[in-house]
Amino acid sequence: LGSVLQAAGKLTSAAAAYAAALERNAMHERALTGLAVLLDLEGRYEQGLELTARLADQAAAGPELKLAHARLLRHAGQSRQAIQRLQALLEAPGLHRRAEQHTRFALAGVLDAEGRYAEAFAEAGRANALEPPAFDAAGCRDFVAQSMRCYDRAAMARLPRSSVRSDRPVFIVGMPRSGTTLVEQILAAHPAVYGAGERNDILWLVEELAQRAQSTTPPHRGGVKGRGDYAAYLDIAADLEVADLDLFAERYLAGTPDAAGARRITDKMPSNFRHLGLIDRILPGARVIHCRRNPLDTGLSCFLHGFSGSELAFASDLGNIAIYYRAYRHLMNHWREVLALPMLEIDYEKLIDNLEGESRRMLEFVGLEWDSRCLRFHELVRVVNTASQAQVRRSLYRSSVGRHRHYARELEPLAEALKMPPPPATSADGRGEE
Repeated sequence: LGSVLQAAGKLTSAAAAYAAALERNAMHERALTGLAVLLDLEGRYEQGLELTARLADQAAAGPELKLAHARLLRHAGQSRQAIQRLQALLEAPGLHRRAEQHTRFALAGVLDAEGRYAEAFAEAGRANALEPPAFDAAGCRDFVAQSMRCYDRAAMARLPRSSVRSDRPVFIVGMPRSGTTLVEQILAAHPAVYGAGERNDILWLVEELAQRAQSTTPPHRGGVKGRGDYAAYLDIAADLEVADLDLFAERYLAGTPDAAGARRITDKMPSNFRHLGLIDRILPGARVIHCRRNPLDTGLSCFLHGFSGSELAFASDLGNIAIYYRAYRHLMNHWREVLALPMLEIDYEKLIDNLEGESRRMLEFVGLEWDSRCLRFHELVRVVNTASQAQVRRSLYRSSVGRHRHYARELEPLAEALKMPPPPATSADGRGEE
């Protein structure tokens, strides 16, 4: 039950289910693993280590538990022990491919944090090669082209919008690893903001509309394999009436019952940038914060992390990262010209350099008064269920800015594909070479 609730994003209920299972059997491995993962997400690393230490040293323990223990070690600042545990897990006989992939990505992350960059990139490369998901490059390009045709300037002026004018939603969009989690954490530290995390509601709506369209129209390319043909929904977008849009808006707003009393609710699903034309029509009172980051830093972080799911299939290959990034940039340039929704662009590097100034800009944009608690975002106690969950538990650090310079040689193909000058190499003391 705990794993089902966790997969559904009901993390508090999942934790209760795991705890109940452990009351019946204190050595229940799946419950131990699930609860350890949740403690990791909450930043309660020492408690998680105490929990997993019961079984992590036993040879019979499963790889998921051992991996959870190693991740807790890393986040608790015990990188050397984490590396030893991960390497031992990789050497164990019978490790299945998915567990090996997750372990190699975890090892790549620790090696990167320890400054062992060549080893980190090599491990990430091995992990990405194990089970590379299918990325539909042509479909990615086609979806952008069709979106721009469907939602051109004339259409955006003509098409009806919902009569629901709630100003509570704030959509935080951008490339994965572009600072969306940090931006949400800063805003969520404000007492009037509820950080809802990465909501799937818009994605589910697009899938629903695509299925409706496919029942009456021929299929398009442009969908994400295994998740429905997204581009098909564009065929019926112009047919959506105010009543349809109102229904979608009410459904979306009802999706965060825990946010009662909050003046603003953030949704930081990065890929919502693909559907801003639809969002403009459903929630015309919403705001958009577009997170931007150096493309090489962004691409590197995607490659090293190891995303799951077809939505992020591009991340396992530098060439595909470049294709996706160019498509994203092209579409965001279009939205900037045609959307009625107010949009604020936040550059990750500027946010790191000037936390208070950029935080004030964000609060002013969403119509809230300044609150100094936003500068202490890392003290906020909330579950952060994203790839950046460990980073937002710390105060700001600059090591993530210009990180690509440590990987100058490895990233030359990405720089070329993005038509950017390659980054300067990094010398042994960590400074860029002249």
